[in-house]
Amino acid sequence: MATTVTSVIDPDNDTGTDYTSLTAWEAAKNGNLTSSDEIQVASCRSSSGTVDGAVVLINGWTTSATQYIRIQNHDAANKASTIWSTSKYRLDISSGTGGTYAIRIVSGADHIEIEGIQIGISLNTAQDMYGIWWNNTGGSAGWCKFGNNFVKGYGTYTVSGYHLGISVYNASTGSSYIWNNIVTGWQHASSSDNEAIDIDDAGVTHYISNNTVYLANYGIRIWNASAIYAKNNIVNNATTDYDGSFTAGSDYNVDEDGTAPGDNSTTGTVDFENEGTDFALVSADTVARGNGTDLSADTWPFSDDIDGNTRSAWDVGAHEYQAAGGADINISVFDCKQIETMLI
Repeated sequence: MATTVTSVIDPDNDTGTDYTSLTAWEAAKNGNLTSSDEIQVASCRSSSGTVDGAVVLINGWTTSATQYIRIQNHDAANKASTIWSTSKYRLDISSGTGGTYAIRIVSGADHIEIEGIQIGISLNTAQDMYGIWWNNTGGSAGWCKFGNNFVKGYGTYTVSGYHLGISVYNASTGSSYIWNNIVTGWQHASSSDNEAIDIDDAGVTHYISNNTVYLANYGIRIWNASAIYAKNNIVNNATTDYDGSFTAGSDYNVDEDGTAPGDNSTTGTVDFENEGTDFALVSADTVARGNGTDLSADTWPFSDDIDGNTRSAWDVGAHEYQAAGGADINISVFDCKQIETMLI
């Protein structure tokens, strides 16, 4: 069994910090995980709210399905939620020209998890900008797993080029899993090549589930895919909500323009706690609440929302509405494994 090696990333360099940026961790830990028989974990926190502002290129690793890379929130206080927070860990890029990204994953890093963190691009000067970009990994039968993240763009860009929130492009054979993310702010004033979730990889099977997309030219856009299953997603405030060919079985999505795949999908404007800033569902909503399908036994099974709440009604989107008195418990699967280890 692979050994899990966990490093603490904290831009504030508080007690227990191993690296003050995610890119410093990547440079130090980059290697052949199949030879070392390791799972390399970057556990991200911001003790006093300092931003991690350096781009992260994940390149040159050797991974496998049991020896892989994981980037995660350190604790509940730093877990991404329905509101972008400057007190939590955030990888937020505010300078750069040409092609700029927050996280780009390339050669060899074809088994990677990114869960529970805030990722942003806060500049309007670079031509092409990406939040998470899984690109040309060159592996076979690999996977990427991106869940429970808040991926924020500039808002409305004026510099032309590609501006993509989560992009899987020409990566490898295998699978991508994209679930419970909030992806917002990937719109251009005049250009159409701006997409919240962008799929352009004919070799990968894609599972896109319970994401909330807001403010984009294209919400979920498919260029190429061998198979893509889109279920329980919200797209609102986009020029075109869903675009491309979705695999049969894609269903229970929400749109505003009638483009969502599936006979059980719903067209309408979702009632959020604070439209554009807080993407929690409210009691008055009738578009997303209770209109999803149970994915707890799906090909990519999960049963919680972005806040760690157990899903019961199976609302559409990243957040499951909580009645008065309901608590948002921010415990990830990785946290549960650590607790179990402590109790043994």
